[in-house]
Formats: sequence, C-alpha cells, structure tokens
Amino acid sequence: MADLEELAGRLDHELPDVAWDEPDRIRSRGRTRAQRRSTVLAAVAVLVVLAGAGWLVTGTRSTPAAPPEPVPATTSAAPTQPAVIDGSTLFPKTAMLQPADVGAGYQVTDDVGYSPGSYPTWAFGGDDCPAYAGLDITAFKSYLWFRHANLEGDGPPVFTEGSRFPAGLGARVMADIDRVTTACAKWDRQGGEATSEQRPGVTTTTYTVLARDFAGDQARLVRKQVRTVGEDGAELFEGTVMIAAVRVGDRVSFVLMEQDEPERVRLLGERAADRLCAADNAC
Repeated sequence: MADLEELAGRLDHELPDVAWDEPDRIRSRGRTRAQRRSTVLAAVAVLVVLAGAGWLVTGTRSTPAAPPEPVPATTSAAPTQPAVIDGSTLFPKTAMLQPADVGAGYQVTDDVGYSPGSYPTWAFGGDDCPAYAGLDITAFKSYLWFRHANLEGDGPPVFTEGSRFPAGLGARVMADIDRVTTACAKWDRQGGEATSEQRPGVTTTTYTVLARDFAGDQARLVRKQVRTVGEDGAELFEGTVMIAAVRVGDRVSFVLMEQDEPERVRLLGERAADRLCAADNAC
C-alpha cells in the first residue's frame, strides 16, 4: 500500500495539468473504435477478408476469429513449397491499390503480407453453398506471396488484396471465380442475421457477374448479396459487397467494398490492374 500511495503522490505532483476524460466518454470512444473495426471484411471470406468481415459471407454476426499470424519471410514454408526470402519482390506494396486511387483523405491501414500456406481463405469462399465443396477449389491456396490492406478515409472503406501465383495458376484462380459464381449463383439456408428459435428465417445469398475483362489480362466485377427474411415475410437483414477481381500475368488483385456501387468498384478494379501492370512494366 505504501508503494501505491507513493506512486499516486508522484503522479499527482508530476502530472498536475493532465485532464482525464469521464469514464462514459472513454467507453464511448472504445465502442466507436469497435464499431469501425466490425466493418472490415477481410475478405469477405476473409476474412473473409479483408480483413477482412465474415458476417457478410455467412449472414451472421458471430465474432470472427482473428486472422492467422503472418509467417516471417525468412521462415520455411510447407515441405512442398520453397522458402520465401523476400515477399516484396513477389508482390510489392506498390502493386496494390493505393489511397490516391480511392480518393482524397484515404490512408492505408492493416497492410500485412503472408508467406505460402499461412492464409487459408479467399474472397469467393462459400462453404455454406451446397455446391461449393464439389467444386474442389484449391488454386487460390497456391500463392507464393499474399498481401492485404484496408484503405480508410472520409468515404466507405475499401479492402484490397493481392497474390502472386506460380506460372499459369493466376488464370486458374480467375476460372475458379467463374465456377463459384455459376454453381453458387443463388442458394438458401435456414437461419441467418437477426433470426432465432423464436423468430426463424431463411437467408438467401446470390452472386451476380456484372462485367468481364474490363482491365488487365482478365477481370470480373461481381455483386454478392445476402438477404435474410423471417417466416412472416419481413426482411431482417440485407447486405451487399462489390468485388472487382483483376489479373495481370501471375498476379491477381481483389478490390472489395460494402456498398452497392458497381461503377466505382469497377473503376477501382481498373486502377488495381494499372498497379499490377506498373509493378513489372508488364503492360
């Protein structure tokens, strides 16, 4: 107790002019930060994923698990994969969508790189789609380096990710997007957002491809919608995410936004393709 009294006296003497906020204001700031973090997708599947944001993928608001810790670049990967010495040479930060591409006042947050095998999800994951398991989607797991980042500012947050693949697998990833959006164009499942045993409902998820090959070597603009309706016909939840997927060579980038603004996301996809082109003077 004497030590605590001495510490209190020192703080009172050394920090006489510090004004501490009331507890309610401190708690309010904490809630505000938590609400901002809850908007991050992560990937839609990621987090999917981006980053991050499993509620839009699953239609539930269960607390998402923390994303896997990035494996240091000097750590050996799985036995079948060579060790990655410097991921920045495989997918440099400059190859990602940048704040200036999104708008004034945006900045990068949560910029993380992952070595092979350490990031297990992707933007078009659909485990609750009955047809998904039979598609045997695996190409996205074969990346040599994966990177994701959040771009936040005055407007809606934008989530972006990029992967470098072995020769030929980037095109296969794009083909897998087509397979998923075809096989899982629409599906229903019991339960979902705002449902309970006392108020059951059905969640309908749809994928709609809005544009193809508008940038880079390949491109897709996809709308994913999740809608939950109760047994009484009342809408309990509705969420939309726009996804632009672009490929240049063996690099693939995704741009995701939780707003139904297809033209804006398409433009961001074009800018993401330009960044891929500039990374190696590939275009």
